[in-house]
Order: sequence, then structure tokens, then C-alpha cells
Amino acid sequence: MAEYMSEKAAPGPSFCHLTEQMSQGILRSYIVSDVSVVLTGSAVIILTATEPFPLTSIIFEVSSAFSTTGLSMGITADLSTLGKVVIMMLMFIGRIGIFSFLFIMRGKVKGDTYHYPKERVIIG
Repeated sequence: MAEYMSEKAAPGPSFCHLTEQMSQGILRSYIVSDVSVVLTGSAVIILTATEPFPLTSIIFEVSSAFSTTGLSMGITADLSTLGKVVIMMLMFIGRIGIFSFLFIMRGKVKGDTYHYPKERVIIG
């Protein structure tokens, strides 16, 4: 009986399961940061090409719109229609979040009709 108890796995999640969860969290954080940099960077480039305002004002407006802080340097009212649309899109994406935006853009995806079984292997 004692031998059976010593071979029995400890309750709770296994180490492999925890590392898999951590790696998924790290992957998600990289996705959020990369998409954020690409969105804000492309918005700054678009606004710099279409608007006659200084770069610091444009960067401030873009970061304020994406983070939905409500701050402004006063140039939002003077932006062109394209500039206002860019700022509105950044406000919307910043408000709903990166993952929600990506899921909306992805559309409906057919789920897998199968899954692989998972098993904890006791070694030792």
C-alpha cells in the first residue's frame, strides 16, 4: 500500500501544464505589445504624412487616443477627415482591447471537431 501511495501523482496541475500556461501568457503579452506598436506607429506615420502639425503633437495625440486617457494638445479639431478617422479608430481599438479587436477582424472560425487526449505520465 505504501508503494502505491508513493507512486501516485500529487494533486494539482503538473509542472508541464504550468509552463504551458506561462508560455501562452508570454505569447499573448508579446502579441499585445507588437500589435500596439504597429498600430500606433502606422497611425503616427499616416498623420505625419497628412497633417501639418509637429511630430511631438502627433505622437501625443496618437498615444492619448490609443490609451483612451482623454488628453489632447488641441490639434484634434484641426485634423483632416482622414486624421480624425485614424484617431477614432485608435480610440475604438484602445477601448475594446487588442484581443477583442483581433477576434472581430478574424471573423467566425470553424472549430476543430476533434481533440487530442491529454495524459500525465508518471516518471520514476
